[in-house]
Amino acid sequence: MSKPLGRWVVSSGRVCALVLAALGAPTARAALAAPPDDAAVRAALVGRVLEGPMAARADAVTKLLADDTTGEGFAAIVGAVAELEKRKDAPALVDVARQLGRPGLERAVAPLAGMLDAKDAELRATAAVSLEHVGSAAAVAPLLARLDREKDDAVLAHVLRAVGRCGAREERVRAALDRRAASGKTEALCCAAVIGLAHAKGDAATARILEEHLTRVGPPGFGRRADKGVNSLKRVYLGWALAAVGDAKSATFVREKLLKPLEHVTGGPVVDAVIAFYVAVHDVCAGRPDAMAIVEAGAKTVLATYGNPLTADARKQRAFSSYVPLAEW
Repeated sequence: MSKPLGRWVVSSGRVCALVLAALGAPTARAALAAPPDDAAVRAALVGRVLEGPMAARADAVTKLLADDTTGEGFAAIVGAVAELEKRKDAPALVDVARQLGRPGLERAVAPLAGMLDAKDAELRATAAVSLEHVGSAAAVAPLLARLDREKDDAVLAHVLRAVGRCGAREERVRAALDRRAASGKTEALCCAAVIGLAHAKGDAATARILEEHLTRVGPPGFGRRADKGVNSLKRVYLGWALAAVGDAKSATFVREKLLKPLEHVTGGPVVDAVIAFYVAVHDVCAGRPDAMAIVEAGAKTVLATYGNPLTADARKQRAFSSYVPLAEW
C-alpha cells in the first residue's frame, strides 16, 4: 500500500515509522524491528537529516543513498523532506536539495521539481541547480513551467541553465532558450539562456540560432565605434557557446561574419585578444577541440574585466557531484 506524503508517493508504513523513530516515538522504533540493524541505522540517519547541522545532514543523505537497492533509503529522505516542509525549515531543505543533485539520480526529479515552487528563493535556486546536476529529461516539463512563473532573476538564471542541460537538443527547449537569449530583461539572463543552449553539442539547429544572435550583436567596436562594454558579456558567451556546440558549418560563419570585419582594425592588445578569441572559436568548429582552452581563457578574461553575474551560492558546495556545469567560471 502507498499513500501521498507531501508531494510524492512513498511506502506508507515503513517511511512514516522511520521519521517518527527519528523524532523519538517508541512505537515507531518497535515497528522497525525487521531487520533491526538496517532499520536502526536508517532511523538514526533520518534524525540527522532532520536536525543537522549541515555537514551531518549532507553525510546522512549520502549514506541513505549509498547502495540503496531497495529504495528504502531514498524513501526515508522523501519522508524527511515532508517533515521539514511541515516545519518550514528552508535552510535544512536547501541542504537536502543540494545533496540530491547527483547525475542520473532520476528519483530526485520529483521532490526537486516540487521545490521549484517553494516560497524561499534560495531553495528554488538550489533545486534548479540540483536538477541541472541530475540532468534528466523528466525535469524538462517542470523547469519550462517555472520559466514564466519565476520572478527572481537569480533563480531564473539557474532554471535557464538547468533546462538547457536536461533538454539538450529538444526543440521546445531550444525555442524557449532562443526567446530568452533575445529578450532577457538583463544581460545576465541572456547569458544564462546562451549557456543553456550550449549543452546541445553538435546540434546544427542550435548553432544556427547562436549565429543569428552573434549577427545581431556583431563583433565589438573599437575607436569611434567602441561599444563601451555594451553586450560584451553576451557576445563572449555567444562565441564560447558556438564553440561548445561545435558545428562544422559555424567555422565559415566565424570567418566571414566575425573575423573578416576585424581584418583592418588596429588597436593594440585588446583587438589582438578579440581576434585570438574568434580564431579559437573558428578552430574548435573546424575540428580542433584543443583550441577550446583558448576560447575559455578569453571568456574568463572578459569576465574578470566586467564581472561574472552568474556566480551564486546555489552553485557551490557540490564537490560530491561528478557533473561539471558548463561555464562554471
